[in-house]
Formats: sequence, C-alpha cells, structure tokens
Amino acid sequence: MNSRADSSLVLAIELAVCCIALAALLVPEWDVALVKVETVPSGAEIRLSNGLVFTSPAEIPVLSGGTDITVSLDGYASADTTVTLGDSGVVVTLGYVFEVEVTSAPSGALVLADGEIAGTTPVTLRFDRPGRHVLEVLSDDSLSMRDTVVLASNRPRSVHFDFPLRTPQGLVFIPPGIHDFASGSDDRSLRREVALDGYYLATCEVTNSMFCAFLNCADSMIPHDSSGIGPRTELLDSLFRCDYPIEIEVLPEGFAVREGLEQYPVRGVSWEACVAFCNWLSSAEGCSFAYRLPTEAEWERAATVGDGRRWPWGDSEPSGNLLNCSDRNEALACREPLLDDGYAETAPVGSFPPNPWGLYDMSGNVWGWCADWAGGAGSPAGDGDTVKCLRGGSWLSSAGDCSCFSRFGASSSLGYPFAGFRVAADRLPDSGSASSNPGDAGSPMPAVTAVPGARFVPSGSLRDGQGR
Repeated sequence: MNSRADSSLVLAIELAVCCIALAALLVPEWDVALVKVETVPSGAEIRLSNGLVFTSPAEIPVLSGGTDITVSLDGYASADTTVTLGDSGVVVTLGYVFEVEVTSAPSGALVLADGEIAGTTPVTLRFDRPGRHVLEVLSDDSLSMRDTVVLASNRPRSVHFDFPLRTPQGLVFIPPGIHDFASGSDDRSLRREVALDGYYLATCEVTNSMFCAFLNCADSMIPHDSSGIGPRTELLDSLFRCDYPIEIEVLPEGFAVREGLEQYPVRGVSWEACVAFCNWLSSAEGCSFAYRLPTEAEWERAATVGDGRRWPWGDSEPSGNLLNCSDRNEALACREPLLDDGYAETAPVGSFPPNPWGLYDMSGNVWGWCADWAGGAGSPAGDGDTVKCLRGGSWLSSAGDCSCFSRFGASSSLGYPFAGFRVAADRLPDSGSASSNPGDAGSPMPAVTAVPGARFVPSGSLRDGQGR
C-alpha cells in the first residue's frame, strides 16, 4: 500500500511540474516591475501594446522584454518608444504637429503633399516637422496648381487654390490674385508684387485662319486696296509691316490662308495690327467680352501658373518634345543643334503639351506681343511709348530664351517673322447676368461668313483646329 501511495504522489508531482512548464510556455513574460512615464507636455495618452491606456504621468507595468508604448496628444505629433526594466523613469517629449487646411474652388481636387497623395479638398494636413512643404492640387479636368508653405509654429494654416476655369470657346479664366512679377529678370530684388483682377486668356495663339477672318471683315474698318500691289494690298501692308513673304494671300474673292497653314500662328503682324484685331473682335455682334492684349504681368502669371516656375511645364530642362525653338531643323541660326522639335520654323498651335492651366505654347513657337511698353520692371510707362514688350521666345530663339521670364522690346509699328500674339479678355459688365460662373462664357467670336470661293473656314471661337 505504501509503495502504491508513493507512486501516486510521484505522479501528482510530475503532473504539476508539466502544468507549470506548459504555463511558462503559454505566458512567456510576466509583469515584473512598474516604471514611471512622464510626458512633455503632460496629460498625454499612453497606450501600451497590450491595449491598456494611461494618462501621463503614470506608472505602467513593464515586461521583462520591455513594453512598447505610443504617446499622443492633440496638437502634437505622436511618439513611439519602448520602456525597459532598466529604466528608472522615462520622459517623452512630444514635438509639434503642423496643421494646414487646404481648400479649392471648385472643391474635390486631389491634394499632394511633398509628392505624396494626401486626400481631396477640403482636407486638413498634419505635418510632423517644420520647414518647407510643397502642396499641389489637381482638378478633375487635369488643371494643377502648386504652392510652397513654410511652417515655423504649430498654429493652424490655411491654403486656398482658385482654379482657372476653361470656357467652351478656348479661353481660360484666370482668377484674381497677387503675382510676384519678375518682368524678365532673374534678380529677385527687382521683383514686385502686382495685384491682378480676374481675366480671360486664350489657350492658343491667334492662328492664320482667325486672322484671315478678321481681314475679310475689315473693309469697313481699315482702308482696303482691292486692286492689290503684287501679292499684297494696302490693308496687308498696314498690318504686316515687314518685307518677307506672309502666310496669307490675296485672291480675287478675298483673303485666304496658304494651304496647310490654317492652324499655324499668325506672324509678322505688328503690335498695332494685334490691337486692331482685338478691337474688331470686341465690336463684333454678339460679343460678351472686351478683347485686348494681355499685360506683361498677366502673361507671366498665366505662363508660370502663379508659382514662379521657370518653364511652363515645370522644372525639367527643355527638350524637343516640350517646345518649338531654334533646333537642328531650323537652318537660319540652329541655336540648339542637340534638340529636335520636328519643325523648321513655326508649328501648328497646340502641338506641344500645355502648362498646368491648359495654356499652349507659352514657351517658343512665336514671341507674344503684350500691351506694355518694354521699359522693364519698375520703369514708368506712358501711352506714347512705341517700343512694346514681347514674351516667351520663338522658333528662332535658343531654349534658354524661351523661359517664362524671357522678354524683349520691339517697335510697335513693325512686324517680325518670329512674333505673334494671343488675346486676353474682360467680360463686359452686363454679359455675366445669366451666370455667376466665369466658365459659363458666352460666344466670344461670332461666326463669319466666308467669301465665296475663298480657301478658308473662319473659326467660330478662339479654339485651334483640334478643339483646344
């Protein structure tokens, strides 16, 4: 009997040892100490990896292998750390969080913060470090805007983007704003802030087809010698003040664009001819706008999309896929022999990618006449100044001379084979009564009846042949 009892006791002891060993395997670590955790500032939430939550300052249970904690407090960046048995006490200092509220009109734009997708407007961004941060917003119709914010305190900031609005007629409405006007200078000390009202700008340069429509309607505005002087008339001579062939010819039935050149930018027109075109467009029946040449500041803001970029497409260096300049195909100067844009001289408008606001050929193709005289940033101007400014470079320029800040001055009464223009416009006061949306523009250019037999189709808008 004693031997049987001894055997049962041994079996019981062995079973107990097995249970203890199994428990040790299932629970590898036990709370073995309490360690005090403080935070700066105090009152932060301390969340342990096992789900327990404390408020600082607090003594928390620490495992033999250490305990992972997350410390968080509104207005501050969360911090993760590990508390070990060797710590007599832990102090966690929380850094500021920098909030930026991003809104846009219209809303719903995709927001990128420092190149990473961060949501859609309206959205509040939280940065855990001060300094410069780049914000970019993309609208549903692929327009984009960019701004840089400098965060130095944890006070909430707000950034609002007003997107340009496209109209069905080939104009883009540029919202009002403050522009850091460079006026052709890379010297920031010469820049000045210019407050601009909202305005419209054509997405493309005026084409030969558009200008030809004007010529065939201009008899009542400008003396027209229908007898012709060789291939020219007094009308053409008054508008194209140059001695080289132009791309519009005179037929017995009227003016016509040389075949195949309808969608190329008109060039060789003087500044005064551009003003005459704008005046005609403004006085045409059914117009909702007053047309004019853009000012330098308006042109520059549209080209740089308001963020001061050197090139309309962004920061990458020029290539033959981005602009039309004096490349290997251009025989007169060939300033960029390593580039190939595919054209010897001008290219059809809209042949190269637009800038983020949907504007084509803001670099290269033809220099664009502006309303201002060419005195430069900070120079006083008068109505009598006849040297006017051109911006953006051309097919005869080096790539460097096609930047958003490139400019030069020329006589307003002469035409040049590398100079053209695009129109700006202001909505007439009573034309917006039907709609408060600047993008709901009325018809800016009336249909023009073609002279029978002439080889051109006048445009019904300021779009190019591809609907841009």
